[in-house]
Amino acid sequence: MKNLLINLLLITGNLFAQIYNFHYYNSSNGLTSTSITSLSQDNQGYIWIGTTSSVFRYDGYNFEEVGLWHNELRTEIIGLGELKNQMWIATSTKGLFIVKSNKEVINLNNRFAYLPKKIKVLKKDTDKLLLISQNNEFYVAYNDSAVTKILVDALLPQTNFNDIVSIDNGYAIASDEGLIIFQYNRVKYKFNQSKSGKTLQVKAVALDKNRNIIFLTSNGSIYKIENYNLVEIYNSNNNYSKFSILIDQNNFIWAGFDDGILRIENKKENFIGYANGLPHQVVTCLFEDREGNIWIGTLNGIAKLNSLAIKNYPSLFPKVTSSIYKILKSGKEISVFSDEGVSVFNTLNSTYINYPFNFSNHNNVNDAIELNGNSKLIATNNGLYIWQGNKINLSPLNSQIVSKKILSLAKGSGNKIYVGTDSGLFIFQANKLIDYLSVDNILPSNEINSILVTRSEEVWLGTEGGLVKYADENALVLRTGNGLINNYVTSLSEDSDGRIWIGTKKGLSSFKNGRFNNFIPKILGNNVDEINDVIPVKENQIWIATTRGIFIIKNGVEYSSLTASDGLLSDFITDLEYEPQSDVVFVGTNSGLTTIELKYLKKNPFSYKIFFTKFSTDKRSYNFDQLKISEDEGSIRINVSIFSFFDEKKIIYRYRIKEFEDNWNYLTGSNEIIYKTLPSGKYTLIVQASVDGINWLKNSAELKFEVQSGFLKYFLFYGSILIGLIFIASLIVFVRNFIKSRKIKVKESETITGINLLSELQDDAQSTPKQNYDLQELEEIKRRLEDKVETLKNIVLEKEQMIETLKNENVRLKRQIEELELSLKSKPDVIEEETEFVEKSRIEIIVKNSEEAEEIKRYIEALEKCNWSIRAAAKLLNIPHSTFHYRLKKLNLLKNK
Repeated sequence: MKNLLINLLLITGNLFAQIYNFHYYNSSNGLTSTSITSLSQDNQGYIWIGTTSSVFRYDGYNFEEVGLWHNELRTEIIGLGELKNQMWIATSTKGLFIVKSNKEVINLNNRFAYLPKKIKVLKKDTDKLLLISQNNEFYVAYNDSAVTKILVDALLPQTNFNDIVSIDNGYAIASDEGLIIFQYNRVKYKFNQSKSGKTLQVKAVALDKNRNIIFLTSNGSIYKIENYNLVEIYNSNNNYSKFSILIDQNNFIWAGFDDGILRIENKKENFIGYANGLPHQVVTCLFEDREGNIWIGTLNGIAKLNSLAIKNYPSLFPKVTSSIYKILKSGKEISVFSDEGVSVFNTLNSTYINYPFNFSNHNNVNDAIELNGNSKLIATNNGLYIWQGNKINLSPLNSQIVSKKILSLAKGSGNKIYVGTDSGLFIFQANKLIDYLSVDNILPSNEINSILVTRSEEVWLGTEGGLVKYADENALVLRTGNGLINNYVTSLSEDSDGRIWIGTKKGLSSFKNGRFNNFIPKILGNNVDEINDVIPVKENQIWIATTRGIFIIKNGVEYSSLTASDGLLSDFITDLEYEPQSDVVFVGTNSGLTTIELKYLKKNPFSYKIFFTKFSTDKRSYNFDQLKISEDEGSIRINVSIFSFFDEKKIIYRYRIKEFEDNWNYLTGSNEIIYKTLPSGKYTLIVQASVDGINWLKNSAELKFEVQSGFLKYFLFYGSILIGLIFIASLIVFVRNFIKSRKIKVKESETITGINLLSELQDDAQSTPKQNYDLQELEEIKRRLEDKVETLKNIVLEKEQMIETLKNENVRLKRQIEELELSLKSKPDVIEEETEFVEKSRIEIIVKNSEEAEEIKRYIEALEKCNWSIRAAAKLLNIPHSTFHYRLKKLNLLKNK
């Protein structure tokens, strides 16, 4: 009965779920509608999100509701797809829309009357889009001018169609009566029954990288059509209502259902559900972006899976968060020591067994070594413990050690055991103390933090007071004076080339052939001094555990990092261990255990480009083809994005204005560049980006813009008004002359007509009634002409009055300009005193950092040569006067009077 109870305690670890590395998007970070229906990415890089109530797009920093651009898009979205640099949006009741790059929204149902308003499927194909209406009609779109109905004459069954993909010479159609293969204008195959006789209702279909057809059925089973044969991939007997399928870049299958995701890699099946970190158990859609990130739409927002490499175990023991102290590799097992005991991982099947023991408080584990196949020695703050089988007991070696605080352990040749304490080094052989080293004989410090026995049997000690090489009862002490970066050594390890890696409180050193190389890791733009552990990993990689994450050096020249924003449980890394057979790095943190499967650890495959997404001031927003602003518009705000979604928070931008900034400004956690005040002038903004927070992309971006002075803007504004007035006046003069010429012609015509009429009257005094009628008509014409002439006279008079008014306004404007010029001329001495010359007493040198020192030196030398004339000094330095004056103020070289 006792053995049974122990066994039950030991297997509890298998029941706890591992947490995947998800990033979440919901109302807390700007996605106001969280019931997701569809996901896509456009050519520029924006992520588009369809929901049950609107459409959004995401640039890596902010969500923008596209539904506000066009009110009809504030409805249920069925599908999204990019085609010909336009985003296509299918709705459940409003029809089909396209969104152009300039945010113009077009309802294609107004262009094509035959298009359905009720759509249930929009599927992106290589060079086209496929649609299924709620009436089970099929359409294909090649561009916004070519949307046609297809399969009109196909003899398809009268059933419900759920999905469609293009295949060679036809289509594969998912229906409630099975999978239909329509090729060469006929139904060639119909798969509606499994080999076991199960009826197949097909709900989703896709093509793998070999163009094999993969489909999901209503009960959650997954099948493949291979050479027109039905192959069962996964068997299920559930009853689902939500179905989505994705074949990723590695040709692995992702299937979304009501209870989570089934992922199939070759024949390995992984289930990811709510317990593994999904924000909701119901998965509505799946999408892979161009970087390989998997976006999972649910009924409670989006979960983005950055990498399958990282899996977390915050609670190795039930109902507690485990702080990890030490990780020990022994054979095919990894032992993880935490407050609650030891968790032993089987690296072949990723399961673990828990051995409860109280290692908290004074029992904290500092180190552990394997003595033989059945026992391990554990160093704690409360002495040495022996772990053998299922029992952990105090070691008999404690009676020979004067200190209980055991800091480090190592096993050497001849079965020697090296025990480092806060009172020196104890050396045992066959359970007997054979030597003791301390500060009283050869050590620089009694505190032995780390012990390394190399492959060549050299013994190295990391102490509080330096690095010690111990051999033949002699000690070689190496300190900062010998090249070590810092005397307080925290960890020691050896790589495959025999190089010793030394972690300290103030950086990292490596030692080989009698020489030190020193290095301070930089994570997310910040230097990290304190090193907790250093281990060699495959492919010439060195992994460094710090208090701010993991820093990785590859081949001595390539750098990267992993932090909590990448999915680690914490940035405070306590210990590292590499298991080469499974190719997994075990990471201990103060918040639990993280495992990193290196084959899934992503390398950036994408060539990034920096985009300027917005330019605005305090007063208005600008198009990028009209970047001329006034200096009185307040702060300038410029938004940028590289549309990388590995980890948006990890991206760093640096920027400077080419004309007057020599040093970079840095931007982390944001994509908005702000300049509060810029003097008038032409500027070029240069921006660079880093995806991982360490390495800068080779491609930079430049944006040219102009800041115009307020006076120039005033002059141009009124100048344009004056030009407009002159044009109107000229037009009025032209109209008046035209009317006068027409008036003369009318009078001549009237005179000729009158003479002719008088002659006719003299020749025929006895006119007929018809002739009298013609005379009356002629009189009416004459009267109407006179009325028109009078109307034109009134128009001319009005225009003449307007011209007179404009002339008066012109005179008034000229007078104001003259007064303004006169007022400017009346202050020349004051302006010259403040802009042209500066008294030496006004110079106040405040150097914030060494980077500004050289610039300040150049400016002071130039001012001295030019008798403290700012304008002359600017000319000598070949810098615009306004820019030079601005830099003097920026560098705090000018005191206020």
